[in-house]
Amino acid sequence: MKKKMALLLASVMVIGALAACGGDGGKDTPASGDNNGQTEDQAPAGDETPGGDETQDGDQAQAPAGDVNWDEIEPIELIVSSTKTEAADAALVAFADRITERTQGKVTFSFFWGGSLVKANEVVDALQVGTCDMAQVNFSNFENLFPMNCNVLAVPFMGMNTNTTEVYEQLLAKYPELQAELDNNGVHLCSYSMTAPYNLYINSDAEIKTPEDLSGKKVICLQMNVMEFLTSVNCAPVQAGFADFFTSIQGGVADGIITHGGPVNQQGITDEINQEIIFGENSGLYVETVAYCMSKDKWESLPAEVQQVFEEEGVGLHADDQAVMNNHNVKQKEAAEAAGHRYWEMTEEEMKPWKDAMEPFIQSKLDEIGALPGCEKFQEIYEDALSMIEAAK
Repeated sequence: MKKKMALLLASVMVIGALAACGGDGGKDTPASGDNNGQTEDQAPAGDETPGGDETQDGDQAQAPAGDVNWDEIEPIELIVSSTKTEAADAALVAFADRITERTQGKVTFSFFWGGSLVKANEVVDALQVGTCDMAQVNFSNFENLFPMNCNVLAVPFMGMNTNTTEVYEQLLAKYPELQAELDNNGVHLCSYSMTAPYNLYINSDAEIKTPEDLSGKKVICLQMNVMEFLTSVNCAPVQAGFADFFTSIQGGVADGIITHGGPVNQQGITDEINQEIIFGENSGLYVETVAYCMSKDKWESLPAEVQQVFEEEGVGLHADDQAVMNNHNVKQKEAAEAAGHRYWEMTEEEMKPWKDAMEPFIQSKLDEIGALPGCEKFQEIYEDALSMIEAAK
């Protein structure tokens, strides 16, 4: 599996660019805050963070590339912008350290943390003009730039879980339309991860069992078709930035939130809710794709020997960062049990009323994207993705 993944990722990167990273266009789902509320994936306190000589899944770091005479390579310094703290972005730091080691110090990295150089909603522009060379890009922040890459695995009820993250690489390798969308925005994919699945975390005296039980509730949500669904069942969607999640729920502005376990656990939202509605075993309503991107121009300027090291180490970055992402919902389940919450992990039969209620909004979204220039095959890609997800489980 790992060998297959490495070959897939390498083939994708040779084809061209991939990513999603700020820009002058935000996602069409309005939300306050620079990161659309979803890019602060902090490593929970006490968890091991990647680094040293092994990746999270235990693979040993690669030896210096081949018989390269690194004395002949000119020094390369790369400027990296991150909206996170250094501790929260430990997977990226470990990735950079491995590359510096393997290139015998010829490639070094200068990090700017906490959005101090570039805000999350400006990163695509920053990559294009050279303000930074690398940055994390959350496709959901730039749906207008990357409509297919943003939505190809983020449509509700696709069944994504921790075993299906390789589907994104498979889609990129198979459909040049996805790659073209990235190339056209001047970015190159170095690695990626999927957020933990998004679910419903809410405070309610009555048990939430069907969509109709949300009537009269107020729920923070940042995806437009889900907001439309909530409105259809008389539930008020609330827009809030990441920094406002906790205060919105604590202050009664919202009764709950659709997100993954990270913000719930890290912000103390666990103490403000009593029900956790999980859409399928080890799954959720949807996921989002987070890409680690380099400027396409910068990538193409790198010597082939350096590109090879990046491609090989991108596999380790994916494994490390995905482990952190996957752990968010594991930690939150533990917190829910400790707090005595109702933790309802739906079966397929229990999800059916929810899927049926959301189906018109899902199809509307597919039609909307398919009508965009260059996106005519989106319905086909979506249906193929469903098959790939099922096969990966």
